[in-house]
Amino acid sequence: MAKKRVQRRKPSFRAKHKKHSPGFLSAVSLVAVLAGVVVLVIVFGIVRHPAADAGLETGARQLEYEVVNSYPHDPTAFLQGLLWSEGCFYESAGLYGQSTLRRVEFPSGKILKSMSLPPELFGERPALIDNRLLQLTWKSKRGKEFCLRVCEPAARMC
Repeated sequence: MAKKRVQRRKPSFRAKHKKHSPGFLSAVSLVAVLAGVVVLVIVFGIVRHPAADAGLETGARQLEYEVVNSYPHDPTAFLQGLLWSEGCFYESAGLYGQSTLRRVEFPSGKILKSMSLPPELFGERPALIDNRLLQLTWKSKRGKEFCLRVCEPAARMC
């Protein structure tokens, strides 16, 4: 009886992997080359600040200031933004449950009008667009629109 000859496959040690497109490989190569260039620039100091070449100090400038006046402000207001428009001073104060938009008399700091946002909104800075006064909010991606009247001490927000 003749023996059956069985052909065995040689084991393959080749890893199976997903083939990437040529565009992907080009992008990876480009990123690697750019990273190498950045490393060379950092290590060898190829790029220098012109002031450093001139022997000048390259640190941040330190500015001086002088307080020329101070004005009263409501210490309970968690100030988020200020807006000055045509002689009117608007202030947005924020905190959940306490956010307001106020018209404030300058320079006395007296609150002429205050309007509250719903308690679930945290008021941020005010913005004036055309004749609309908007108060932006934090996280909620919403705003509150206030009607704006002519700016005078007796004027009102509606």
